[in-house]
Amino acid sequence: MCNEIARFANATPLGQSQSVVLITDWGSRFAENKDSIFTKDCAHGGYAPGVEFCKYLMSNTSTEFATVNYGRVTACVWPGTKGGPYDTDTEHINIKASSNEALGVNEDVEITVEFSMGSGNAAPTLKISAERNGQ
Repeated sequence: MCNEIARFANATPLGQSQSVVLITDWGSRFAENKDSIFTKDCAHGGYAPGVEFCKYLMSNTSTEFATVNYGRVTACVWPGTKGGPYDTDTEHINIKASSNEALGVNEDVEITVEFSMGSGNAAPTLKISAERNGQ
């Protein structure tokens, strides 16, 4: 996971921000096809490194356990922490936090992670954004 986050983040052009959003739905509460057991989708906005990152996320993340995905991302973005910048009960978390110390990511790239376990009307989402600042 860390290598893929770094690859995506480090490809971000100067002065730009790019994001991917992983949406998981175990039990298909939010799926159009209610006969599905689960659905998973990844939005990338057509950005080529985002397309590649989404391919990785679709094949290498949990659909049933969204908190596992969050934990794997935070281990890369906030090394040495459990659950990101806040050690908390991830079953009820809605968080947005940023870091300039993600493993393998260039110093001029800030990673922002937004995670929500979802609610009665929204599926769990994990958004990973990279913004390259500097001269």
